[in-house]
Amino acid sequence: MGRNLLDQLRYARGSLKLRLALTGIVLIGLSVAFTVFLVLRDMGERTERAILDTQLGDAERLASVLSSRLVSLQLGMRSAAAGIPIDALDDPQAVIDFLQNRLVLRTQFDSIFVAAPDGRLLAIADAKGIRDPGINVADRAYFRKTLDEARPPASRSSC
Repeated sequence: MGRNLLDQLRYARGSLKLRLALTGIVLIGLSVAFTVFLVLRDMGERTERAILDTQLGDAERLASVLSSRLVSLQLGMRSAAAGIPIDALDDPQAVIDFLQNRLVLRTQFDSIFVAAPDGRLLAIADAKGIRDPGINVADRAYFRKTLDEARPPASRSSC
């Protein structure tokens, strides 16, 4: 019986049916592997695209919120600036008194300063208090831009 089985295996090895069946199995396996590779690659690209779209949407929403906040702060500064009496620009103490009475405005910023059109800082309000700093900012680009655009600056840095 053992001999008979060995003879059958030798015969089957040379059989065309067995070769075709094994070739078919190998082709099916390769086809499945290639299909899985393509599907996984496509899913990876779609996932990456979805993540990028989400991040872009988040960035756009954040930019909109920040822009709105900046406009709101500029409007607040413009409104406060409109309340400064013109004759106070010759009296630094009057400007200091003006800032003293604008607590809400002072809480919205780390520092606020009031400058005369010639660049003299009349008063600055920051963590150290409200004072006449005795600084001239006429040569600073942000000051010239503020005068040109008639728009109060809001930035991360002070004078």
